[in-house]
Order: sequence, then C-alpha cells, then structure tokens
Amino acid sequence: MNVNLLDLLKSYLTDEVIGYASSFLGEGKTETGKAVNAILPTILGGLMSKASTTTGANSLLNMLNNQQNEGNMLNNLSGLFGGGDSSNDMLRTGSSVLGNIFGDKVGGVIDIISAASGMRKESSNNMLSFLAPVVMGLLGKLKGDNGLNASGLLSLLFSQKDFLKSALPAGLGSLLGFGNLDQLVKTAQSNLSGTYNFAANTFDSVQSNSTGSSKSGGMGWWPWLLLLPLALLLFWLWRSCGQEAAETVKQGTEQVGETIGDATQKVGEAAQEAGEAAKNAAENAGEAAKNAANQTAQGVQNAWKALGNFFKKKLPSGVELNIPELGVENKLITFIEDKTKPVDKTTWFEFDRLLFETGKDVLKPESQEQLKNIAEILKAYPNVNIKIGGYTDNTGDPKVNKKLSQDRASKVMAELVGMGIEGKRMEAEGYGDQHPIASNDTPEGREKNRRVAIRVTKK
Repeated sequence: MNVNLLDLLKSYLTDEVIGYASSFLGEGKTETGKAVNAILPTILGGLMSKASTTTGANSLLNMLNNQQNEGNMLNNLSGLFGGGDSSNDMLRTGSSVLGNIFGDKVGGVIDIISAASGMRKESSNNMLSFLAPVVMGLLGKLKGDNGLNASGLLSLLFSQKDFLKSALPAGLGSLLGFGNLDQLVKTAQSNLSGTYNFAANTFDSVQSNSTGSSKSGGMGWWPWLLLLPLALLLFWLWRSCGQEAAETVKQGTEQVGETIGDATQKVGEAAQEAGEAAKNAAENAGEAAKNAANQTAQGVQNAWKALGNFFKKKLPSGVELNIPELGVENKLITFIEDKTKPVDKTTWFEFDRLLFETGKDVLKPESQEQLKNIAEILKAYPNVNIKIGGYTDNTGDPKVNKKLSQDRASKVMAELVGMGIEGKRMEAEGYGDQHPIASNDTPEGREKNRRVAIRVTKK
C-alpha cells in the first residue's frame, strides 16, 4: 500500500482546524502549525519504534483493534476543540495513547515538541493528546477499509520510513533509542521475522517500490540516465541537419544515402566531442568541488586546532570527557565549579565544534561529539540550568536571520533533550544579527558572528 500517512493526516488538519486548535490552546496559529508538523511524525515514529519488537507490535495491534470505528472523528476535527466534555474526553484518551506509545519518555517528547514549535509545554502536551487518537483513528480506518491483517498493517507503518526521515524533530531518535529509521526498520525486520511472516513479504514489497526496476533489469535505469544527454544532442543535430538533408533529396535519391551517412558521421563526431567536453567539464567541476571541500575541511581543522590540546576531564558523575583546553566544555565546567563567578546575563560561551548546513538548522554529524559532551556536563551538574542563544551575521533579511537563529538554538536544545536533559532546565532564543562579536565587514568577522552560544542561568 503506497500511502503517505503524513500527507493524509495533514489533509484532515486544515487551516480551519489549526485555527480552532490555536484558539483552544491560547497559542499563535504559526506555533500551532509548527506543533502539528512536529507532532505527526513524532507519533508515527513512536509507533514504528514500539512496533519494532514482538511485544510492542502485539500491544500496538491490540490498540488498533479498538480504533477501527474511531475514524469517524476525522470528519469533525474542528468540533474536538470546542471545549466541554468532548474536548476533555479527547485529552484523556490521548494521554492514555501517548503513555502506551512512549511510556516514561512522554515528558521528553513534550519537551521536544515545545522546542520545535515554540509553544508552551502545557500546550504541547495538550496538542499531543489531541493528535494521538487522530493518528490511531486514521490507522484504524485504513485497517478496516482495506481489510489489512497484522502483516499488512505493519507493512503500512514501516513503509513510512522515507516519508518521516526529514520530518522527525531533532532529538527524537536519541530519546526513543533508535539511531535512525533505516536501522529501526532492520531491527524490526529481525525481531518480527516469522511472527507476522513479515520479513519475507512486507519489507521486500516495501523496498520494491524504489528498487524493483534495478532488480529486474541488471543495470536498471543507469544506462538510460547516461544516454539522456546524448539523446537530446542527437535530436538537436537532427533538427539542425534536417533542412540540408531535404535540399539534398531534391538533387537525387542517390545522394540521400551519402548525405545521411555524412550527417551520421557528423552526429557521431559531435557526440564524441560533446562526450569528451562533458567528461572534461565533470572532471574540472569535480576537482573544483574537491578543492573547495578540502579548503573548508582544512579551515575547520585549523579552527579546532586553535582550541589547544585535548585532555581527559573527569566529571563528578564519573564520566570522563576528552575535551580541548580552550573549548566550550572546559570553559563551561570551570565557570560552574568556580563559586566566585556569579550567574549573570552577559557571560556566554560559544560552541566551537557545532556545524550546520548553510542557511539551514540541520546539524552536521560532526556536531554530535560536542553536544554529547554538553549533555554529560549537564547530567553531572543537575542543579545547572542554561540558555542557548542563536546568532547570525547581518547579511540578508533580518527577519529571516532571526528565524534561522531561533531554529538553530531550538535544534540544539532539542538534541540535548533527546540525550536525556530535561527541557525545563533549558531555554532557547534566537537573536538574529544582534550582539555581534566581530565586524560584519569581513568574511572572517561574519563567520564568527554566525554562532550558537550557551549561558548558565542557574548553578
């Protein structure tokens, strides 16, 4: 069954429904919309995680057996936010569903949604409670309408992997204990093999949607992709040679063969030249990209070398960190342990090994080491609270910059929540191009101003 559950759910959660939810929660419509976009993949990801074990799959299927008729609510979602008994019943039902899906991780999930949406935690909790039965109701409806058995239902759920990859909020995978969805599906395939006749039927059929063509044809679609530019070139040359060939036909049919032969030779020569040119261009572009990547990597390495020698630092928790002498971890620990240093609003420590994709709030894998170190520090000093600040340079639209800085600060906070730090100990704020620490007139200065920093608010 090739169904995108995210898109299907969003088709029910119209702007009108989000408006009703916004009014009910006392939150802005923008924040409510962000919450919906974060909650739906969160619940589906939670269901996938739960269903990856035999016990969890059995529990989930029992829950869905009671949801087959709950799809009726999908036609009147606006009415659920009207208050009164219907709203209260929905909240109670949703709270129970969330407990079944996430167990003792519900609090962490609420923190992640709050960080991703900008909504208050109470509102995030309520919105999760409203949407959990909606997701279950849709699954129950699809189960009943399509006569899905256990294997079919699990197939539908795990086929959402590719749809969810870019939609899951930061930190959720860490919180729920799965590294990524690909690994989660492999784990489920191993755990459920035989129990639901799942490995042989379900996963193969799901994968065939994207890889079936390559299985059936040896090299699959690659030769056609490689021949596409040549086909376009041949078409262009054919059109450009058409008038000349037509004129030649008038002079006698005997010359046609010769003309076509000449044209074919020209096409062959042109195609060969184009192929050589494309090859040279690709090699040059590849070399340029390689050089640029090497320069970027070298720049990062140089910046990290400037942090000094790495050394072993043992925390009160017994965890030993490998950190640089001048890195943010050492500065943060020193500040926390120094009783003569009071908490204030001006002492910030810049993260020095966080890397984001350009213009996005997507953290690169290299950032995980420092995030894990900060999480361990916060675990070792449980009385410490922090604030995370996001900043940009002054290039571009200030409003866009401020949003990006907020998104990046929230992403860092969500990652820490996923690593086991309570959301109530942290806050995140984006300042855009405010509070520069260097001149924006030079590339080096702008690079310094694009940063994420941390401030202790309690120790």
